[in-house]
Parts: sequence; structure tokens; C-alpha cells
Amino acid sequence: MKLIAKIKSAAAAVLLLFSICVTTVYASPMKVYPGGVPFGVRMRTGVLSVTGFSGVETVDGTLSPAYDAGIREGDEIVKINGNDASQTSDLADACADGKELTLECKRGSATHAYTVTPVKSVKDGKYRIGVLVKDGTTGIGTVTFIIPETLAFAGLGHGICDRDTGELEKLIDGAVFPVNITGVELGTDGHPGALLGDFFDEKEGTLVSNTDSGVFGLLAASPEDREIIETCDITEVKPGEAEIRCTLDEGGVKSYKVNIADVEPEEKTNKNFIIEVTDEKLIEISGGIVQGMSGSPIIQNGRLVGAVTHVFVSDPKQGYGISVENMMRSAPDILV
Repeated sequence: MKLIAKIKSAAAAVLLLFSICVTTVYASPMKVYPGGVPFGVRMRTGVLSVTGFSGVETVDGTLSPAYDAGIREGDEIVKINGNDASQTSDLADACADGKELTLECKRGSATHAYTVTPVKSVKDGKYRIGVLVKDGTTGIGTVTFIIPETLAFAGLGHGICDRDTGELEKLIDGAVFPVNITGVELGTDGHPGALLGDFFDEKEGTLVSNTDSGVFGLLAASPEDREIIETCDITEVKPGEAEIRCTLDEGGVKSYKVNIADVEPEEKTNKNFIIEVTDEKLIEISGGIVQGMSGSPIIQNGRLVGAVTHVFVSDPKQGYGISVENMMRSAPDILV
């Protein structure tokens, strides 16, 4: 497999990261493969966002026609010459002939039109407007569980959100890729750590849904040598010893000791209980909970109770977890 992307797990400060949204009736217990395997996500959001500017080297010097026209970082390009725009190729194609463009950009609740003329790059002869855009997002997370019969999976325990607005990203389409974890950035008080890894170019599944309670999709192949366990109803979860499963190096999925505290059975968000890392090995390797471990299954008495979702910025040895029930409330019908 060819390595094609090296990224740091992208996420908000306390979130640990990354539709069709049909309410699912959760029937406990379910029999599942427990997760702990990292996965890479590439999802297209259908929003063409301006992320920055890059000067174009021309015979007249370094220029950025987009910035000079008034376009700014954070703008969303919604139309190009009156046509809907949703992906980076739309802008590249429109610039190709060097003709003047009209870009309609959304900024907050207002929409503005800008006239921009591409300039020719002396480096490659292509016409550009000196703007950096994205039409999707990437990140590393952890699989929570897999349904043996369908290979449908759940992960993250929270949604993939826009970094700037915090809003749930709209999913147009998405793919799941295997990840090789290459290192761990240590979490410290005031600074969440992160899993570091490489994406492989061999797609291993499809992302179907991005919700506040996790992401859901379908895998192409069944995991090897994996036990099947039952899920546990939130009313049966008790404060006390448990374990989380995650992957921190090439050694694969391993179990680490945690303590479950403050169980909130009636909580409908992704914060059903607080978990405290007690495993000295995990603390030594990562400092506790880090970004990219989002979705790591929480197991108590041999049963799956939920997934890790957040880290406390002030103390990486503590974080929140979501119950299996709350994940399933937002799950698409592929999981039943």
C-alpha cells in the first residue's frame, strides 16, 4: 500500500477528533465486534471554503487577485459565474482559461459578489487567483464497534465539526482508510495531545452518516480474530473499574485500565459518564486521553458500554464517554 497522506489528528480542543440520519430503535443487548482500531476519514462537505491565500508568481511580481478583490479567509464560495460551486475542481476549471470571474461568497449571513481575473503563473503556466480552498475534511478517529452481520461500524462518539464555527459538517460523501499510527503527541495540562499517523491509499470502507453522536459507515472486510461481545444498557453501568481499547503504535489494539465515574443515564448528549485513566502505561505513552482516541470502546465486565468522546483540557487523564444507546439514537438504518 502506498502512503499518500501524513496528518495530525484534527479536532477541536476538547473534542477528540471527524447525511443520512435515520432514527434507530436501540435494542439491548446487541452482539458486536469491539473496536479500538484507528481509521482515517476523508469526507466531502459540499462547501467550498476559503482557508487562506497564496501569492501567484507572475511576470509582474507576486499577486493574489482573490485577496485584492476583497475575498477573505473564512468566506464560502457559493457560485462561480452564476453556477453553484461545491468542490475545488469547480474553481480550478473556472480559472483555466484566464477569463474574468464573478465569485459569490457567503460571509456570515451576507453574500457578496467579487470580480476576479486569474493571472498566469510563471512556474507552471496555469492561471490562478491566489486563494487556498477546501471542500472537505480529514482526520483520525477510532472505531467503537462493528456489526458482525453487516460490517456496519460506529466511531468517534461525536460528530465531525467545522473548526471555526463548531457546526456539524454536512456529509456529501466520505471514505474510510486504514491508518498506520506513527507516534503520539503527549497530552499535558492545558494542551490536548494527539495520535499521529499515515493514511494508506487503500480504501477500506464508506462513511454514511455524520451525527452529533458519532460517525457511521460500512466496512469492506471483516476484522480478523476478533471476539464478539454484548452491549450494556446504560442503567447497568456502574461507577468503578473498566477498560478502554485503542491503538497507540504498530502493536495494534490494546486494553488500558480506566475508572468510570458520575454515570448520567438520562443525559442525551455524548457525555454520559466521566472516565479517569488509571493505567500507568497509557499515562506514560500519551499522558492519558488524546485526540484521535475518540471512539475508543469502553468495556466494563466484558460488555461494551460506550465510547470515549472528549478529553478535559485541564487534565488529560480525564474525559467524557457516550453510552451505546446515545450513539444508536442517531445511527442510520444500516446498523439494524
